[in-house]
Amino acid sequence: MKWFNTYFIDVLKNHYVDFTGKATRKQFWFFILIEIIILAFVTLIAFSVSNLPHMPYYKILISLLTFVEIFVIAMVIPYLAIGARRLRDAGLNPFWLFLLIIPYISNIGQTPVSSAIIMFLNRLFKLLGEGNVIKNLDNIIFIITRLIGSLALLVMFVLPSKNIEIKASNEKL
Repeated sequence: MKWFNTYFIDVLKNHYVDFTGKATRKQFWFFILIEIIILAFVTLIAFSVSNLPHMPYYKILISLLTFVEIFVIAMVIPYLAIGARRLRDAGLNPFWLFLLIIPYISNIGQTPVSSAIIMFLNRLFKLLGEGNVIKNLDNIIFIITRLIGSLALLVMFVLPSKNIEIKASNEKL
C-alpha cells in the first residue's frame, strides 16, 4: 500500500498542478498504472451493477458512468503535469505534450477541404466500380494524427532520465 501512497496519492496531493521539476519513469508509469486500474475497477462496477434484477439499473449505470467521466476529467491535469515533469526528466521540452492536442486543433478547419477530397475519392472509386468507400475523412485524419502523436509521446515517456539542470523560469538567460 506504500507504493499507492507514494506514486498516486502523493502525486495528487503535492503535485496536482505542478508542471515544474522532474518525474522518474517509475513514478510516471506507476501513476498511469494505478489510474488505469482505478478506471477499470469503476467501469467494471458500473457495468456489473447494470445486471442487478431488482434495481432500476439505468439510474445506477448513469450515475456510475457519470462518476467515471468525472474521474477521467479530474485526472487530465495531473496527467499533463506528470507528463510534463517526465518529459523534462528525459531531457525533452514539456511542450511535446501538445502532440495530444494537435488532432483536435487540426480538425477545426478541415471540413471543406476534406469534403472535397471525399467527393473526389468517392467518384474515383465509383469509376472503378467500388462505390462510396470513404465516408468521413475527418475521422480518418483525426485517428491517424492522434495515433502518431500518442506513439511519439510513448517513445518519449520511456526514454531514460538525463541529468540536466533545470533553470528557474524567473531567471534571465
